Amino acid sequence: MKEIIDILPTRGEVCLLIRGAFDRQFCDRIIDETRKNFRPAKTHYPRSYRNNERQVKEDESLATFLFKEIKNYVPSKLKIDGISQLEQGEWELRSLNSHIRICRYLPEQYFHKHLDGVYYESIDVQSKLTFMIYLNGTEEYEGGRTLFFSSKVEDIIIGEYIPRKGDLIIFDHNLWHSGEEVRSGEKYILRSDILYSRLDVKVENQEDFCQDGHLGYIWSIVNFRDWIITGGRDKDIKIWTSEGAKLFELQGHQNSILKLLKLNSEVLISCSRDQSIKIWKYRSKQFELQSSLKVHNGTVLCLCRINNQEFLSGGADGLVNRITLEGKIIGTHQAHEEWIWGIERLDEESYITIGEDGLLKIWDLSTSNQIDKWLGEVPINSVVVKDDERNEFYVGRLDGSIIKFKVANQVIEKIAEGNCHSGIVRCLKIDQNMIISGGEDNRVKIWDSTLKTLQQEIVHENFVQDILVTENSIISVSYDGRILRTKKLQAT
Repeated sequence: MKEIIDILPTRGEVCLLIRGAFDRQFCDRIIDETRKNFRPAKTHYPRSYRNNERQVKEDESLATFLFKEIKNYVPSKLKIDGISQLEQGEWELRSLNSHIRICRYLPEQYFHKHLDGVYYESIDVQSKLTFMIYLNGTEEYEGGRTLFFSSKVEDIIIGEYIPRKGDLIIFDHNLWHSGEEVRSGEKYILRSDILYSRLDVKVENQEDFCQDGHLGYIWSIVNFRDWIITGGRDKDIKIWTSEGAKLFELQGHQNSILKLLKLNSEVLISCSRDQSIKIWKYRSKQFELQSSLKVHNGTVLCLCRINNQEFLSGGADGLVNRITLEGKIIGTHQAHEEWIWGIERLDEESYITIGEDGLLKIWDLSTSNQIDKWLGEVPINSVVVKDDERNEFYVGRLDGSIIKFKVANQVIEKIAEGNCHSGIVRCLKIDQNMIISGGEDNRVKIWDSTLKTLQQEIVHENFVQDILVTENSIISVSYDGRILRTKKLQAT
């Protein structure tokens, strides 16, 4: 029997170390086979989150072998108090996810504090534990510890693991952890997920509105005709009535759907972590896929309508593309060196881009020439423009702040700032004179235009990703898979 150590003995979550779970020959073979195939993770993850290298492969035979080697050391049954209702309950050990990720950390590379996402094979088969083999140990590098934290908001380290070659750690997806920066040498790990099957009766979503939600994170919500359309990590686009009854679903993307855009009354645009943009046309009471484009070298993050026939896209490669309804690229330029988190029209002649590089830029729509720029200290993650002629707009940032700007004589001027969230500001909307923000502190907040007075607050169980404002309601979507409709309060 292998030695098993409980890394967090005072916590309720599983966090186990299995010493020497895999021998030196296995670890060396995996490193030798994969050493030449690593790619930067920046095509799928921003620098503020992680900057290591990785490769991904589907390998059922390897997953079967790994599971056979370790299944006697893994809890056969679990009771999970997860963030989402659909993750909670009693579960029985099933298998190892065949989606294998092998990661390399070079000097100055890291993976900041995070939770591992649940992999959904179905509503009743889900991953519950992270599976991580350390293919080499700290005799080959400095730094690179795995650290566990008490919560998202606190940097109190409650446990640490110093890597040794062949060790395996398994831990609950609900534990906040990080991969410490490597100071010298090279660190290698193999990562997957342990799958469990539901034992108890399926927990029904208790929401009255859009009851089914999504399996996992919801990234985007838009209004289309008289419907609501959402997209998420389950790769599904779901169409709902205005009262939250599901009408039908669209499939076609191979990874998380990150943004939806209504181009006109008949055309919906979607973009994804699978690096594709899809153009859907509604006719004869159904959506048909018109075009599927791959015009970015990395995740496609944002879309912006120009008119009924054209739109802009921005991605992890820092490119902005101008694309027609037929899927033809009629312009492209390098707007940023890192992720473009958002694009918004400023007026008929110009648009805004915001980025992971902390830059806010104004561009001429016809020439793609830069008009002006503003540089902050942290990434800018969201932007919204006031629908009037005053050229005023707001941006939300990684540090939880929201800043109000205006453009006068083609120059960007900062006019107000508020510390509005205790996490990244993921989305911004304007409703009359109110600013509505959603953040990684799990909250939707409604502010006056000065960002000084909080008018209303809505609480989710996980990060808020997007917001749709209707005449009487605020509809918000989150990492918790829920679609919440909240009645707007009258402004005071």
